[in-house]
Amino acid sequence: MFWKNEPAPSKFGNKMIPAVKQFIIFLVGWVGFRVFAASVEVVITVFASLEGLDGTALLNTPNMAMIVNSACYIALLIAVILITNFDIVKLLKSFKQYQSYIAGIICLLSMFAFNILYGLFLTAVGLKTSNNANESSIENITKLYGFASIVIFGIIGPICEEFTYRVGLFSLLQRKSKWLAYLLTIVIFASIHFNISFNPTELLNEVLNLPYYMFAAFAFSFTYEKFGLAGSLTAHILNNLISLSLVSIIH
Repeated sequence: MFWKNEPAPSKFGNKMIPAVKQFIIFLVGWVGFRVFAASVEVVITVFASLEGLDGTALLNTPNMAMIVNSACYIALLIAVILITNFDIVKLLKSFKQYQSYIAGIICLLSMFAFNILYGLFLTAVGLKTSNNANESSIENITKLYGFASIVIFGIIGPICEEFTYRVGLFSLLQRKSKWLAYLLTIVIFASIHFNISFNPTELLNEVLNLPYYMFAAFAFSFTYEKFGLAGSLTAHILNNLISLSLVSIIH
């Protein structure tokens, strides 16, 4: 079988759950999340049309975006907990290790350093970037729903993404090849934050933002591999909380 290689036990508990569960968690987090989001949007559009409203325009408002994202992330969190079941105890082993939290902070600092250096590089070659579609949407929502955004995008979101792309995808692929695990996790994680646009300027901006997400995917995965879920989750949550807090403060 593809996942016949059973990794040795780790004191950080990052490779301990069954391969089938790893696959299901990834599938639910990657495909299921989008299917559920599309279903919620269809329901909202139908009810809006019954009320004589423009459903498409309604979905593009921060209010509806908050409802859709909240429903999807909460549903995904519940699903992940149910799928993992008692195996979640194995994943929580890393939360008893202080090294995991230190590694998470170092991971976060490395991301800050990369962002600064990459920004300087873009400036040197005469290119500029702004928030991509994903960041702009979250920023608009945060301006209206500060505390709720911090809970959804700062805590629940990172938990769901770490389970999907580290506990699920990365751990599953690592059974076959560590390099394959890094490559596909980086590509897929970056792609979910990429928005295809037919506007050349917007498309270029999306492409120029990709390295930020690619490095983040690498940093999270490396920290997860070496220091478990507590390490990558610490970095991911802190990164999102800092970004959201800055939006709230500036606003």
